[in-house]
Amino acid sequence: MIHKVLCSLAALAMAAALFAQQPTPNDWVLQVNYVSRLDIGDAVINIVNDGAQIADGIAVPGNGVGDICVNAYVYSPDQQLAACCTCLTTPNELVSWSLLLGPNALLANATNSNAFNQIKAGNWSAVIKLLASVPNNPNTPNDSCPTADLANTNLSAGILAWSTHWHVGPATNPALVTETRFEPSSFTGGEYNRLTSDCAILVHQLSGQYCPGCRKSSGLAAPSL
Repeated sequence: MIHKVLCSLAALAMAAALFAQQPTPNDWVLQVNYVSRLDIGDAVINIVNDGAQIADGIAVPGNGVGDICVNAYVYSPDQQLAACCTCLTTPNELVSWSLLLGPNALLANATNSNAFNQIKAGNWSAVIKLLASVPNNPNTPNDSCPTADLANTNLSAGILAWSTHWHVGPATNPALVTETRFEPSSFTGGEYNRLTSDCAILVHQLSGQYCPGCRKSSGLAAPSL
């Protein structure tokens, strides 16, 4: 019983610490969007590090050069994690992920067949969550990111992201594409634990692979298939 109480207190303390680090609603660490109708065309995610970790041209103490890690988690409509990976993003840099096509596609290594089949069954749609955190070596130019199942609990402001969506239109224009910004989301220690533990289970017990890192210095538009 004592062990259970101590574990519960530790979990609550971690959740409180994570919540305390959450930036203002103008620049939230967790952002959410979706992709749809991947059978019509590929979807893409474009991400910018807005430089929030840089003040007056000088790196904010504790984050050397202002880099952030953008951790991506792709969920099928029935809440199964299909892919997870991370992307080191420097201030004012544009990076991108596609979902299906080309190098570094988020679902390129999606060997969790149950989750991938649910994406197909759900109108080829998925939920994308992006979590911004601090790199491994923030005080040096040699930054690197932990894997998405070990994302740094030092969370970071600075992420802006957009996603494309395909829609069925009228007969004269049967495929329509839109692009929307990721929505800032409330964040808790429980959500952090869920994202990282889902990623650990996916990689170490199911697929054995992370999805590829992002395409660096690249802006993508959604092609039709």
